[in-house]
Amino acid sequence: MARINKGSQERFRTRQDVFDAYTLDTLKELIKKRVIDGLSQAVFKGKESNVFLAESAKGMVVVKIYRMGVCDFRNMYNYLKFDPRISPLPRGRRAVILTWVKREFSNLLIANRAGVSSPRAIFNMNHIIVEELIGRGNGVSPTIESSAVHEPSDFLMQTADNYRKLLGAGLVHGDLSSFNILDKEGNAVFIDFSQATTISSQEAAHLILRDMRNVAVHFSRRYADKMLLGIDMAKKDSIRRLMELFWKTARKGIKSGEWTDMVMRDVEREIMNN
Repeated sequence: MARINKGSQERFRTRQDVFDAYTLDTLKELIKKRVIDGLSQAVFKGKESNVFLAESAKGMVVVKIYRMGVCDFRNMYNYLKFDPRISPLPRGRRAVILTWVKREFSNLLIANRAGVSSPRAIFNMNHIIVEELIGRGNGVSPTIESSAVHEPSDFLMQTADNYRKLLGAGLVHGDLSSFNILDKEGNAVFIDFSQATTISSQEAAHLILRDMRNVAVHFSRRYADKMLLGIDMAKKDSIRRLMELFWKTARKGIKSGEWTDMVMRDVEREIMNN
């Protein structure tokens, strides 16, 4: 039987949400393969997944478990169908969810190899992802939504540089926001690559703009009393100007080509319209 801390199990048990037979069997296999020794404590409950800390031979790690019964597989499918890497497209709830999770793990591996500051991908089995714990001991580094950064200008440019590396690897994050950026002792760390897709996707320009706008809006609102990169945050066009500065760094990661040049033009045109 997979070893699960009783407190963690009771906190998240809702009908067949997390610890159903499929999940317990998968956890048992992860333990047999010595990927983890057992779940330790619950960290976060999202709309479609639960995040736990787990013990392993190399210390604490993060275990993300998708709740198969509540996942919006139709929405997942709508994202997958625009990803040129996914062929043929999966059919049926379970196939869609497992493809989604496998893609998320693959995206994290790509980010790791590109030097993007992100959790190290450790293992994927079925609907479970095991990755590096970003933090100290049993503590998880805070998101920039829940904690103010000490040097916002520097942190913003770290975020843009991370995005540059991601674009250089041919990926768009797709869900970048203050909830998916951790502050590890002043260092920006990207998490949750579940919506990441390739820059060759039809949705690339839209997703890049959404990512940049999310970041710009957060920094503009959160640090309105400060000067960020020489921008007076009280000015009406501060969000557009922050997007311009973000893009100036991030766009350096895009390799020239007919499609990518068009994506860049689309992004730049929409920034000006903000």
